[in-house]
Amino acid sequence: MRIIFYLLLFSCSIFSQTKNADEILEKIKKKYDVVKDYEVDIKIKVDMEFLRIPKVSAKVYFKHPDKMKMDSKDFAILPKEGISFSPTKFLNNKYSAIYIRSDTVENKNVEVIKIIPLEEETSIILSSLWVDSENYIIRKVETTTKNKGSFTANLIYDDLVDYALPSEMIFTFNIEDPKLPETINMNAGGVEKPIGKIGSNLTGKIQVYYSNYKVNQGIEDSFFENEDDSKKSLN
Repeated sequence: MRIIFYLLLFSCSIFSQTKNADEILEKIKKKYDVVKDYEVDIKIKVDMEFLRIPKVSAKVYFKHPDKMKMDSKDFAILPKEGISFSPTKFLNNKYSAIYIRSDTVENKNVEVIKIIPLEEETSIILSSLWVDSENYIIRKVETTTKNKGSFTANLIYDDLVDYALPSEMIFTFNIEDPKLPETINMNAGGVEKPIGKIGSNLTGKIQVYYSNYKVNQGIEDSFFENEDDSKKSLN
């Protein structure tokens, strides 16, 4: 009887230490929902194996939940997730969340949570989040998509932790069997640059630096209208 009691006590102890993934994600949503809109200056450094692109400067405008506009004289091939990251893209849809473990990122205590989307139309198969357990911000994301691509985003924060807005994001990606044009326009003047040969996989790294945030200034929806699809939405 005493052995059974100790086994039950041990089992209860194990289960009591398991953290609730949904509760953690709800706290993240509340943190990110504080930001209704923002504008920010960004500098982008792109490093791809087949192409070298000069640093790009731009101003980005964002409005909750998914409106985004970028003003720039420069041009670069950028995955949309590589400009303005927001967890609402998948946290506002139906998903199943699993708590995995505690970990550290940049000497910060984090909780690792896996998210499996339940909606068929989403392009995401699986995402793993490293959540700062003190500030409830996302410090790292790994995502696998249906189109044979995956990406990792590491987010660094300075002064705007309360708004969950990063000062830097390091975005790496790997795309199987990419379909690319032979040339791209490098700037608004229409100057074209040939794309070099690539293998069966396209890999690259994008570093985005953010400065001069203006948060919750009341950007109107009309500001995002009459823009190209690539500028108007994160979806």
